[in-house]
Amino acid sequence: MSQQGARRGFYFAPQCAKCGMSTGIFEVLGPGDVPQRWGCWDEGSKRLHVDQTAPDAWRMLVVAGTLNNGVVGEPIDLDDDSAADLRRRLVAGDVEALESVSDELLGHCIGCAEFYCHLHWRKAGTNSACPEGHLRDLA
Repeated sequence: MSQQGARRGFYFAPQCAKCGMSTGIFEVLGPGDVPQRWGCWDEGSKRLHVDQTAPDAWRMLVVAGTLNNGVVGEPIDLDDDSAADLRRRLVAGDVEALESVSDELLGHCIGCAEFYCHLHWRKAGTNSACPEGHLRDLA
């Protein structure tokens, strides 16, 4: 797995609109990319990642709330153009781009168009509510 050349994927970690804490991490790895926090990983995790991922495939790593798809992540159907478009849309605040992944994973409130960390979502019956009271399904 090369760390040389241009990175093809991207790292997206929105911050809570109330406190600034990260609401989660959504990272897309292009063929040959290593994760953004590779230097922080222990040798066993690095070895597992290298051994269990195809060097010519696109992958998605997600850490949000109780979801963590680990150091291997999941295959994702992207190419350079669609990855660049997804990144551009996310940076521009177009969270509908996360629909295929689920914007709820990263604490996004559709009503506010803001991200909130787990500390600012509260349980409201069978739903959860953002700080402004907008509800979303907990399922």
